[in-house]
Amino acid sequence: MTTFRGVARIPAVTVGLLGVGVFSLALVACSSSNESSDPTITVTQVSTAVTSTAVTVAPETAVAPEVTSAPEITVAPTSTVAPEVTVSNDIVISVIAGIDSGEDRVENVPLGATITLTVINPDRDDEFHVHGYELGDGIEIPAGQPEIFTFVADQAGQFEVESHTTEVVLLVLNVG
Repeated sequence: MTTFRGVARIPAVTVGLLGVGVFSLALVACSSSNESSDPTITVTQVSTAVTSTAVTVAPETAVAPEVTSAPEITVAPTSTVAPEVTVSNDIVISVIAGIDSGEDRVENVPLGATITLTVINPDRDDEFHVHGYELGDGIEIPAGQPEIFTFVADQAGQFEVESHTTEVVLLVLNVG
C-alpha cells in the first residue's frame, strides 16, 4: 500500500458544453517506491452539479508552477553637465591684393588675440607692411607667393595692412 505524506485539495475543474455535462479532473499520484513514478489522470463524467474532489498527492511528485520574473533594469543617472567649450584666441585672416582687398575691408579682432595674417599679390612681387606692429619691412615676396605674419594683437586701435610696392591699403585691423 502507498503512504502519502501530504494532502492537497484541488477543486474539480468544470467545463460546460451546451449543457452536456460537467467534467471533473482528478490527479492521482503514485508512490515513488518500486512502482512507476508517472502520475495517473482519471476523468470522470458527473451530473450537472458542481462538485469538489479531494486528491492526495505525494509531495515528491508535486510540480511547482514555473515562476518567471521581469528582468531587473538598472538606469544610470543622467548628467546635465554642458560639454567643455574651448575658446580660441587665434584669428586667421587672408587677403589677396586686388581681389578681396581695400581700405573699406575692416577686420575686428579682440585685444590679446593671436593673429595669423596671410597676404598675397598674385600679379607681381610685393612687400607688405602691418603699420603699428612694424612687421614686414624690407622683405619682398615673389608674385603669387604668400607672406605670413603671426603676431599677438597687444595694441588697441586701427592698423593698416598695406602694399609697399603699390602703396595701397589692403585691409584695416581694428583691435579692441
